[in-house]
Amino acid sequence: MLCRDVLVMEIFKYSKRSKEMGELWHKIATSLNNTSTIKVSVNKRSVRDRLTLSINKYREKINKEWKSSGIACDDDGEVEIAVAEIIEKEKGPT
Repeated sequence: MLCRDVLVMEIFKYSKRSKEMGELWHKIATSLNNTSTIKVSVNKRSVRDRLTLSINKYREKINKEWKSSGIACDDDGEVEIAVAEIIEKEKGPT
């Protein structure tokens, strides 16, 4: 849900530490707090930290797969696919 909200809100179109980005992090935290499927209590910092942790874990996984076999595995789940999209959007247009 976190990754989906980040992708929908297009959080990386604003510069880091801007007022707009802070407001989007707050909206994402509020959205997660208001979900009825799971009960969570998060704030904008914990949401940001969790996304950073997910991105770092995904990068470690990809690097480990590449170093061990030299090829990428295509058995990524929904979360890994969303994290990969977030990483691409974070890089910006190339």
